[in-house]
Amino acid sequence: MRAVPARLQARADRNAARPSGRSTVEAPPTDREGAIRLILYVSSATGSVDLAPHLERAGAQVVLKRCNTDIEFLGFGPAGPSAIGIEHKSAVTSDIFDSMQSGRLVGTQMPVMVRHYQWLRYVIIEGNLRRAKDGLLEIKKWGGGQWEPAYSRNGKGWMWDEYRKRIESLQEFFSEPHCAGRTMVVETYDVNESVAFVLMLQAKWSRPYEDHASHLQWDRSRRRESVPVNPFVPTSERDLTQLWASDIDGIGAKKSAYLARHFGPRPIRLANATIEEWRQVRWQEQRKGQFSMVEKKFSDEQIQRIMKQIGSMED
Repeated sequence: MRAVPARLQARADRNAARPSGRSTVEAPPTDREGAIRLILYVSSATGSVDLAPHLERAGAQVVLKRCNTDIEFLGFGPAGPSAIGIEHKSAVTSDIFDSMQSGRLVGTQMPVMVRHYQWLRYVIIEGNLRRAKDGLLEIKKWGGGQWEPAYSRNGKGWMWDEYRKRIESLQEFFSEPHCAGRTMVVETYDVNESVAFVLMLQAKWSRPYEDHASHLQWDRSRRRESVPVNPFVPTSERDLTQLWASDIDGIGAKKSAYLARHFGPRPIRLANATIEEWRQVRWQEQRKGQFSMVEKKFSDEQIQRIMKQIGSMED
């Protein structure tokens, strides 16, 4: 086991008394301009703390404390700032095999993640694994060593099909109705790839949620029966107005929901709207890198372009 750097251990000692109920991720500090300073909270528990030096070398700001999983950070979700949990399992240290064999992974660690990170969770399984000709699960250790059979710490060897069935069972666990929110199981090659994935997630979810538009796109493969691509987005009687609005240049998937809310279920109201009615349209957007919201509206130039396009659509 690598020694914990003194400055990281000092942080862990300062945060050791923090209670461990629901996720303890707090709103990260901001600078004088209000921009969020991104922080990764790494568990001070044995094993998890080994990730801290790798994350810091990659440029992350790391704080050690008592966590409900290996890594957690604050991201922007559909309901505002929300804690995101990451469980890291290494095949090199046999952690993934031991937790599977003992039942700790699905029986203890995953239920804790579901309770404390109710919107978004990730499980990273790290290791260069393959199936040998005789069906054994083999692993190549760090540093480009030879392929060798994968063992738990108690000496139990693993067959490839047994390991893959356990991974499938893990994914099935997260698909059960009691697992609200989303959980993704990701396999990485080594610790460098794991660190890069964590930093990518932090950068992605530190953006305002409104900046993510893929889940708002419409399935237009059946034009007469268009539905939201995301099956978890509830449909309503406003869908026809929203579908039409999303086709207007300058509106798109995000603003179309606000227009549907403003003009109601009949698209004819949007088509016949006057300049004054368009001036009354308002929506909220999150300031870049901040928690505060700002009210937005269309400029007269934008309104004229929209009305001109609607007129050409009617023609």
